[in-house]
Amino acid sequence: MTESEAHLLILLEEAQQLAARFTGGYSGEFFGAGEFHTALKESISKYRDGDKSQLNKLHTWFAPTSCWDDFIGREGQDMANEIYGLIIKIEKCADFE
Repeated sequence: MTESEAHLLILLEEAQQLAARFTGGYSGEFFGAGEFHTALKESISKYRDGDKSQLNKLHTWFAPTSCWDDFIGREGQDMANEIYGLIIKIEKCADFE
């Protein structure tokens, strides 16, 4: 695991804890913040266990104006931007492997 991946996992854990505090809302593939939180938690667990395909989901969820912004909003904006940047960095490095 690279340093970027380790840092990403730390941030994702923090994001999962923040997402747990929200309820309601709607965003495309999720009918509420609780449903998003459950999916996020599962995706983080799979990624931690080595499933790199989860990066695609996480990339989509943390992209600007996507699920994260719909449910968490301004409170998690800086965190989402950092996570999104790390995901892009990790994906670019993976393209060269």
